[in-house]
Parts: sequence; structure tokens; C-alpha cells
Amino acid sequence: MGIDTTTAYNGNDVSKLPSSDLFAWAGNGIWDNGAACGRQYFVRCLSAQTPGTCKTGQIIKVKIVARASKNGAILVLSNIAFGVIANPSAALVNIEFAGA
Repeated sequence: MGIDTTTAYNGNDVSKLPSSDLFAWAGNGIWDNGAACGRQYFVRCLSAQTPGTCKTGQIIKVKIVARASKNGAILVLSNIAFGVIANPSAALVNIEFAGA
């Protein structure tokens, strides 16, 4: 997923992304007219359609960098962030998140 420059926290400047590559796009439910940009959330994988997809005990902290263009998503994680908490071959997982 590319960054939508009309809703991005730092424009299209990828050098401003967190060096850890642990970032996310905010869905409409938490976007808050752009106020979500820069917010940080703790995220963990709760479940998935395929058993064993979630990586037990893994909690990450992500920074919101833009609005998600995927309808119905609360958070869309970067590939690196997703791979830390779940098997990267999974398409979707159920997550739990809280403000950091």
C-alpha cells in the first residue's frame, strides 16, 4: 500500500517514516480528520482464520503515518509490523490495540 499524499502525516517523504518500519495507516474509525497522524498504538494479533497465524506474545508499537485507503480496516500495518505479530502470508488478522 502506498502513502496517500493527500492524507499523509509527512507528505510523501519516506525518509520521515519510523526507522523501525513499524508504522500503520489509520482507518476511518480512528482517523479523526487527520488528528491520528503521529499517534502511536500498541498492537497485538488476537486471532486469524488459520490457527497458528498469530505470533504469541508479540506486541509492537506503531506510528500512524496516513489514512488507510482500505475500506473497513481499523489499522493497516506496514509489512514489517505485520510480520512481527503474525505470519506474513496471512491476508487478515484480528488485532487488539491501545494508545501508547
